[in-house]
Amino acid sequence: MTRTIFVNSPILIHEHARHIPYGIGILSALAYEAGFEVGILDANAFRLNQELIRRYLKAEAKEKPIDIIGISGLVTTYGFQKEIIPWIRKDIPDTLIVAGGGCASCIPREMLEWVPELDMVCVGEGEKTFVEILNHIEDRDFSRVEGIYYKADLQDWPDPHHKHHKKREGGIRQMMAARAQGEVEIIENPLRPLMTEKELNDLPYPAWNLLPMEEVYFPNSPLELSAEALQCKRRIDVISERGCLYQCTFCHHNYMGGDILPDGTRLKPLVRWQSARYVVDMIKYARIKMGIDFVSFLDENFLANKKRALEICCLLEEEDLVGVVKWGCLGGLQTIDSELLGRLKETGCTYISYGFESANKDILKEIRKPHTVDQMQKALDMTLKVGINPIAAFMVGYPGETFESICDTVKFWVRNGIQCAPFFVTPYPATELFEKNKEKILSQYDGDYQKFVEALGDPYKYIVNLTRFSVPEILGLRDLMVTHDLKRIREYAKYRGVEIKDEEPKPVPGEFEPTRFREGSMGELERRS
Repeated sequence: MTRTIFVNSPILIHEHARHIPYGIGILSALAYEAGFEVGILDANAFRLNQELIRRYLKAEAKEKPIDIIGISGLVTTYGFQKEIIPWIRKDIPDTLIVAGGGCASCIPREMLEWVPELDMVCVGEGEKTFVEILNHIEDRDFSRVEGIYYKADLQDWPDPHHKHHKKREGGIRQMMAARAQGEVEIIENPLRPLMTEKELNDLPYPAWNLLPMEEVYFPNSPLELSAEALQCKRRIDVISERGCLYQCTFCHHNYMGGDILPDGTRLKPLVRWQSARYVVDMIKYARIKMGIDFVSFLDENFLANKKRALEICCLLEEEDLVGVVKWGCLGGLQTIDSELLGRLKETGCTYISYGFESANKDILKEIRKPHTVDQMQKALDMTLKVGINPIAAFMVGYPGETFESICDTVKFWVRNGIQCAPFFVTPYPATELFEKNKEKILSQYDGDYQKFVEALGDPYKYIVNLTRFSVPEILGLRDLMVTHDLKRIREYAKYRGVEIKDEEPKPVPGEFEPTRFREGSMGELERRS
């Protein structure tokens, strides 16, 4: 029986591991359903270093051959993948090493060029792709598997299941040397069309049984996003959306979520949702099997489909889950109204994380956020009124950032009692923000693309300067933003020859006390990676 082990790459190692590797969970469930043997090494959950990962995989391979090792992670995990893959090749030379997820999808050809020991990458949605790879592990004919890039020499490697198979230890150095010299062709198969909503509704639930739920994820359930989220004991994540309706310049969904023609041409952004019934059935199943008490919806725009959101609320009531399972979500502003917010509150929603990003109209237009500052204010007011905790996410360091845009954002914070530390704008590969500023970005890394990608490992760091400010200036201005120090921001602007004439902001009058908002959930931070 073909055997595969997935490795979940470590991320945000200074934080607790709070979110399961959802994609790996789905792929594992699909592989199991298809009759393959599956295991997951969750290096992120246990914060494993390379030595421990090597020891585990070597022990597993000694006990029983591993046909495929699949490594997944966001682009911020490239440095880890680059370091661990050569060791896997050395320790288990016969295994097929496949990379997938956000990192592989953003830089597929580059990964194969930069890491000679890597055999293949899956691009985009991998559910169908990975099962097809498993089906062809014996004949090594991957020519008709859509959605992959792979090394041409795979077609010449012997079948490890064949009785006359000999291990490759003797020739591994020569083979890797040929790859490193660029002598091995990289074959790029056609992209795979995105899954339909019907196909998404046919997917199995994540293989929670293969993940350390009791050891890691349930103990790390609490999130500082609402009182209920902070007190929860057994929380799960749910991702029930693919793609995005919008085209924000900093987001990777413009690459991952575009519709695809047979020739690989991408059309308009496409968003697909699993049905309300699928979502609530999953929650009910998880409640019965694992006793969950909280759900974090990590969909980019959970509320964009108002009809589905209201259906989920109704089904939560029908299945007697209200009051038993609390929840929170991410949301855009276009569908927010009193009817929707009221139903969310009635059925257990305790927080909504809004990606405001900036309170300056010019910046919002530049990054193509589909909302206005007035809509931001309205969303905060209505969300507070119904008793749901709003989470406000902001960034600083856009190419068009000015003293005025910074002051506009701080004034919005002061008016609404928002206390947060904005994320730094980071131009991740395969985003419009990166492509438009590629020359400027790489100039700060000696023209070395790989060096830039490796620097993305810590999303809390200021990776690259896209602004007209110097690096010390933008770092100092961010610190002044955190403390709401408009006076010193204006003084420095004047020193730089920019006069900012406006009134000191005052808290919005009303029945609500000023509220402190965090800058965003861990799920939101991870999506930006």
